Amino acid sequence: MINEPEVEEPKVEEPKVEEPVAEGPVAEEPVAEEPVAEEPVAEEPVAEEPMAEEPVAEEPEVKAEATQVLIPAGSDAATVNSILTRALLGETADPDTQWEYECIGYYKLLKSTAWGSITGFTSTKRLVTYTHAALAANKDGNYQVRVAGNIDTVYTIEKSAKLQGSITLHESPSAALNSADLKSAIFSAVVESSTPAGLTADAVTMEYYATPITGAVGSIGMKWVPLEGEKVGSLTTYPAIGLGEHEVRISWNGNDIYAGFKTVSKIQITSGKQASAIELRSNVTVPMVYGENAQPDIAATKEAIFAAVVESSTPELALSDVTMVYYATATTGTAMGIGQAWVPLKGGKGNEVVPLTYPAISEGTWTIHIIYPGSQTLAPVTITKDLEVCGREPMQFNLKKDPSTRSAWCLMSSRAMILLPPPRPFTRLWWSPPFPH
Repeated sequence: MINEPEVEEPKVEEPKVEEPVAEGPVAEEPVAEEPVAEEPVAEEPVAEEPMAEEPVAEEPEVKAEATQVLIPAGSDAATVNSILTRALLGETADPDTQWEYECIGYYKLLKSTAWGSITGFTSTKRLVTYTHAALAANKDGNYQVRVAGNIDTVYTIEKSAKLQGSITLHESPSAALNSADLKSAIFSAVVESSTPAGLTADAVTMEYYATPITGAVGSIGMKWVPLEGEKVGSLTTYPAIGLGEHEVRISWNGNDIYAGFKTVSKIQITSGKQASAIELRSNVTVPMVYGENAQPDIAATKEAIFAAVVESSTPELALSDVTMVYYATATTGTAMGIGQAWVPLKGGKGNEVVPLTYPAISEGTWTIHIIYPGSQTLAPVTITKDLEVCGREPMQFNLKKDPSTRSAWCLMSSRAMILLPPPRPFTRLWWSPPFPH
C-alpha cells in the first residue's frame, strides 16, 4: 500500500478588525548618556569673500554766504547762465556752463520745492505736477543754485531784477530860502552820496510835508506837495515851503540797472538874509477904539495894538511895514477847526465855495500875528501874541441927595422912567357968597 503524502490546504485567515485603542502619554525615562570624548579636528582656513559696500549719499557743500546777482527780468537762458558763471565761478570759467536752481512750484493752491533748470521746469509729486518759473521771471530773493549735474556744491545767491538805489544823508542839514535854485540847495544840503553815484537834483522828485493855508487838525489836511506849493481844487491851497524845519521827501524812479527809492529827511530852511526881530511887551491890554458913531474904529484899534505891543524891532518898523491878522471864528460857527482862520483885523469873507463870514476883531482875548515880509537884505519874521482887547469904561452917575419933586414927578418902572408935569394950584370952579357971621 502506497502511502500518499497529505497535502495541506492553505488556511485563509480572515482579516481582523482592530479596535482603536486610546493611547495615553507615555512617560519616557531619561537615559543617561555617557560623554563622548571628541577628537580635535583640524579646521582648514576659509577664505572670506570681500563684501561690496553700498555707497552713502554725502551732503553737498553749501556756500551759505549769499552772492548778490543782478538778473534783469526777461533775460534768456544764455544770459542767465553767463551771469551765474561769472558771478560764482569767475571770468575764466566756461561761459557755456549750464545751471539749475531750487525753487517752489505751484499747482493751483498746492506747492512743492524741487531742483530744475533755471529756464523753468515741472516736477511731479504724489501724482501732482507742479510748474516752476524760470529764475529770471521769479521774484527777487535768496535761491540756491548749482552747476547742472553737480550735486556736490551748492551756491546761495541773492537774486534781484535791479540793484537797489539809495542815498546817504547829512545830519542836521539846512538851506537858504533865498537860494537861486532852492531845490538844488536842499539836495546838496541833504544828500551826502548816492547809489548809483552822480545823482543830481534834476534826476529826482522833491516834495515837502505841507500844511494848508486854512490850517490842519493834527495831521488831517497835511500832505506831500511840491516845494513851490499846490492848490487842490478850489478849496485848499498849500503854500510854498517857507522858513523853519520841514520834512522833505526825495524820490528817484530808478533806471535799467538800479531800482528807485524814496527817502525822507528833516531840513532847516533859513532865510539866508540878515535876521529881523520884533520885541514885544508882555501882559498888554489894549482898549478897543470907538468912533463918533459909537462903532469900533478898527484902523485906530490896529494902531493902538501896534503901539502897545511892539517894544522894539530890527530894523525899526512902522505899522505900514507889517501885516496884522488875528485867529478868527466864522459867524456860522466852527467844528473841528473848520471855520477858523487867520484874517485881517477888519474881518472878511471866506472862499467862494464855502462863503464863511469872519467878523472884525472885537472885545475879548485873541491870538494875533504881526508879520514882517522881509526885504532884499532882511529876513521875514512873524510874531505871535496873545492879546486882550478890553471895552469902554462904564458911565458913572452922581445922584443928588434928597431930590426935589417940585419940577417933576417920577414914575419909575423896571423898564422906563416917565416924567409927569407938576400938579396945578387949587382953583375954585364956581363962585359962592361968603357965609354970614
